[in-house]
Order: sequence, then C-alpha cells, then structure tokens
Amino acid sequence: MPGNLLSTGGDEVNAACYADDTETQAALNATGRNISQALDSFVGTMHAALRAQGKTPVVWEEMVLSENITLGADTVVMYVVFSVPLDTMLRPSSGSVWISSQDAAAIVEKGFR
Repeated sequence: MPGNLLSTGGDEVNAACYADDTETQAALNATGRNISQALDSFVGTMHAALRAQGKTPVVWEEMVLSENITLGADTVVMYVVFSVPLDTMLRPSSGSVWISSQDAAAIVEKGFR
C-alpha cells in the first residue's frame, strides 16, 4: 500500500456492546483484563506492526481524549466533527468545524499532531 499513513480508527469503540457480550467478557475474565487494558494491548500490538512496515499510525481523537491507552508520539490524530445535520452538511455552502478548540488544544498538549 503506498503512502506512510494508515488509519486504525478508534472512533467507534462501544464499551457497552463489549460489556453485554458474553464471549468478550469471558475472554477478558480469562486474561484478567478490562476492556481498556485489552484495547491498549491491541492498539499497541497493531501500531507496532504498522511501524515495522514503515507506516505511521493514525487515530481519531477519541483514542487520545476518551480512551485510557498509550499511543506512540508519532501517532497522527484526526479530529473533524460536523456540527450540522447531515442533510445540511451536504449542501455546498456548509462546512465542518471543531466541536471545541479546547479539545484540539488538549490533543496538541499531549504531544500529538
């Protein structure tokens, strides 16, 4: 795959879904982990594999602002939120805006780009 950036997502982690799933709970109980610890391990392993292939991991802002995981300093953080309804957003005159400049600042303060 050309290019050096690869998105690994992170914006759709639904903890309630995992909490209600008996198979997931059994796996977590067997390893003595909670969902945050499992996510941290998964992301760390996935990002290490990407780096080994010369890629830079890209995540959504939730991975920095909402999840309790460790990300490498090279990780690029995407933060784009549409503040208008979809039908309005699709009109040529509409655009996207940050929900909060404080969130953008918090991402930068944590050392991410």
